[in-house]
Amino acid sequence: MVTLQHEFDRRIYPAYKLTSLVEVLAEEDVPGTDVLAGSDILLEDLSAASTRISYRQLATVFRNALRLSRSPLLAMRAGRRMRLTSCGIFGYALMCSASPQEAFDFTVKYQRILGPAVGGGYRRDGDTIVWTLEPLITRDPADDVYRFALEFHMAIALNLLRDAIHPDFKPQEIRLAYARPPHAHAYTSLFDCPVTFGQPRDELRLSARWFDQRLMPATPATNSQVREICERELAKFSGNSGISGKIYAMLIENPRQFPDIDTVSSVLNMSSRTLRRRLDAESTSYRQILSEVRKQLALKYLSETPMTNEEIADRLGYSDAANFRKAFRQWTHGQPSELRENSFR
Repeated sequence: MVTLQHEFDRRIYPAYKLTSLVEVLAEEDVPGTDVLAGSDILLEDLSAASTRISYRQLATVFRNALRLSRSPLLAMRAGRRMRLTSCGIFGYALMCSASPQEAFDFTVKYQRILGPAVGGGYRRDGDTIVWTLEPLITRDPADDVYRFALEFHMAIALNLLRDAIHPDFKPQEIRLAYARPPHAHAYTSLFDCPVTFGQPRDELRLSARWFDQRLMPATPATNSQVREICERELAKFSGNSGISGKIYAMLIENPRQFPDIDTVSSVLNMSSRTLRRRLDAESTSYRQILSEVRKQLALKYLSETPMTNEEIADRLGYSDAANFRKAFRQWTHGQPSELRENSFR
């Protein structure tokens, strides 16, 4: 059984963020070895693309940084060093987005690839996009690491959004759950918007006008290729991690008989409300997991079997082949027949 402690200790996330912290602290003459002390991460590990860290290691480094730095602005300074080009294939995929909404949807779906210190999702409320933020290392707003993680994450998000959408991008408003810190003036300077503290939840509020523009993405083929790479990376998490991994395995082993969320929650000995909350904490939902299972099975059936579209539609729980083809276009921007032709040449 996967426990919460096990999840916290799993070394499956890239170490991009730690590099920027080490670099900023080096400017304060703090040795990188001191920043990483107690984390079981070596300084040379940060330059290796294969290095993977856990949330526990990230929390250790954050606490070291808080203790060692003379600057209350450390988290924001380090976050400002992160650019799309710092984020590997994830950053390149964002650059391929055709619209800001596609970039946001992509970020919410694949954020686990980066091992975020802060998760969350967004909703549209009239002319405002409300991006809810949820620190994952600690849930206590009075903990300095809670504030540090949010400052770091928001500074990163601002840079990435400016890279992906427009250099002048800025939030309308920021609402934060923790008390006003002594260096609150720096928030206004960095984010160029009103910031309030002691709020019920942590939120970035953005003007929906940013969503109503078109970007200049790469070709559809390139867009599809980089997202496929991200799908494979995400599968490393979804296939064996947390409650979402359990549901993924349950569904993929029972095609044609996909249960509803009430049945799944019963099998997992929890209420459907609790299950939704657990999945939200893992930045996913039952609907997203079911869609991913259907996609992976469809790709397998089309490339490895002679099953017709009607047979695949029935096996995946669609009412007819037309609905299956519609879903397939949403997943891949192509037709089932195209994949079949390429597979059986």
